[in-house]
Amino acid sequence: MLFSHFKLNPTQRKELSKSFFNLGNFFFSTILLGQVVLHNLDIPLFLFGAISFVILYSLATILLKEERISL
Repeated sequence: MLFSHFKLNPTQRKELSKSFFNLGNFFFSTILLGQVVLHNLDIPLFLFGAISFVILYSLATILLKEERISL
């Protein structure tokens, strides 16, 4: 539904979802864990990282879910 107008084949959907998962992991590890480990909590940056993480993981899940439906 969300990505239906992009005309991606199942392999492209799977690879794009992997990229979103990896980017979400990057945001989680660098922005969220980095601030906790360094004890330097910047609330706006922390919220940006958390929201980005949730959005990227949601997009990846939607891509995988649409792939299963379309097959």
